[in-house]
Amino acid sequence: MKSIISTMLATALLMTATASLGFSEYDKSLYSVGASAGDTESVAYFMTIEPLSQNCRYNVIYIEKPQSLRRVLYANILTAKSSNLQIRRLEYEIKDGLCYASLIEIR
Repeated sequence: MKSIISTMLATALLMTATASLGFSEYDKSLYSVGASAGDTESVAYFMTIEPLSQNCRYNVIYIEKPQSLRRVLYANILTAKSSNLQIRRLEYEIKDGLCYASLIEIR
């Protein structure tokens, strides 16, 4: 019985470890901001001057959320870039080596 419970616990931990993980960064300056339109979907992205604590493919943070939230996050990034403001707090997830913003707070 203990071995079955141990196996189930190990499996649950492994599944959690392979799911997307959340990370936080603080006090980052924007290097560049961009957007790309495809045939069926558009994507917004940005890069920071300071390195991130995690390895993001191409050093890019993508904004990929439901359209209404994506607009708000991208508006924050555009405001920060055009006003020369810093990102005070950035939260993101990593999926298959790509980083996706879930929270952007500017100062």
